[in-house]
Amino acid sequence: MARLLAPLLFAGLLGLFWSGLFHLHPPLGWVDPGLYIHWFLLAPENAAYRDLDYHGARLTYVLPGFLLYRLFEPVLAQALLVSGFYLLGLLGLHLLSGALLSGVAARAVLLVALGANPLWIGAFARGYVDGPC
Repeated sequence: MARLLAPLLFAGLLGLFWSGLFHLHPPLGWVDPGLYIHWFLLAPENAAYRDLDYHGARLTYVLPGFLLYRLFEPVLAQALLVSGFYLLGLLGLHLLSGALLSGVAARAVLLVALGANPLWIGAFARGYVDGPC
């Protein structure tokens, strides 16, 4: 049962993430994610013109975004990008909790408490990519 707990928690937290309680897209007027979206759409041109400025230097975020925006329409690409990084963040929490805590219940509580935290979710859904990168 303990082996099934992490995948079930991941699925539950991803369901919460996608439930609509949290925005998968930045709110109107939020500038930083818009600049990233500009990089996702025009990465080669931006790199040539801006020589990998602040946003271009975050290639671990820009390259997956650029690829997803090539494969899917922008709304789906953005949802897949933030969901993928959210899942990577949950995996990191899961692995870190395994190194710090021995009890399965304590690890599950930590994963849910942080994974459902609006600030944690905002770090992925609103374009605060320095942490995920």
